[in-house]
Amino acid sequence: VISFAGSGKTTTLKLCAKRRSDRGMYMAFNKAIADEAKLKLATTRCGATTMHGLAYGVMREVMGQPARINAKTLLESGLMEKHRPPIIKGWGAYRIAAAVTRTMVAFSNSADQEILPQHALEAIMESVGDPELVVGDDLKRKAEEAIRFLTTPLVELATAYWVRCIEDGAYSHDMYLKMLDLDEGLRQDAFGRLKYLMVDEAQDINPVQRSILLKTGLPIIAVGDPYQQIYSWRGAENALQLMRGEELYLTQSFRFGGEI
Repeated sequence: VISFAGSGKTTTLKLCAKRRSDRGMYMAFNKAIADEAKLKLATTRCGATTMHGLAYGVMREVMGQPARINAKTLLESGLMEKHRPPIIKGWGAYRIAAAVTRTMVAFSNSADQEILPQHALEAIMESVGDPELVVGDDLKRKAEEAIRFLTTPLVELATAYWVRCIEDGAYSHDMYLKMLDLDEGLRQDAFGRLKYLMVDEAQDINPVQRSILLKTGLPIIAVGDPYQQIYSWRGAENALQLMRGEELYLTQSFRFGGEI
């Protein structure tokens, strides 16, 4: 459903939930929106939560509180000494460790099933820029050198640290959400009792969230406004264009006065 500003998307979703007698879930973008939706859907059999809230609910027993996964914790793990990444001018241990954890974040936000060179490449270019776009021969050379020598070591280190974190039961917010994408049993625990999903602000969900939703096999009502996409910098994609299904529109805005 393509829903423009003030066109009543929340009201429409509420009416959809009221028409159904089976159990559903309204997936909201953040906790504040989810809490507000719970009140509006109180008379229906449709609950409301965030994707992270749903994932944490089924992961809580194995992970406890979300862990901090960063350059400091990686350096303290001893994996850097074991894997010995190459020595490159301008790339000290802390900078490499930060790139490793950014590689893990890139993987967590993707729909991929394993850590790949493209995730390391994303992390490196976040630090040095895209060699095709940076201005200046020296910067271009440094970016190309980092990509050539660090891509494979970053993938190996990120994979090793991912395994170590899971063994220790240490999951960041990105990691425990990714587990919902990787583990069919966890998805069954999270979505097994539901008969349909309603996804708000679908223009701002990222690839891993879209992958999780589609893997449930449930009927989905995805609602959003492509003109209000604001989280592309965080890996969000316009899932409204990528999810197949009947396309409907809400175009009449009720937010503004007649004179305007």
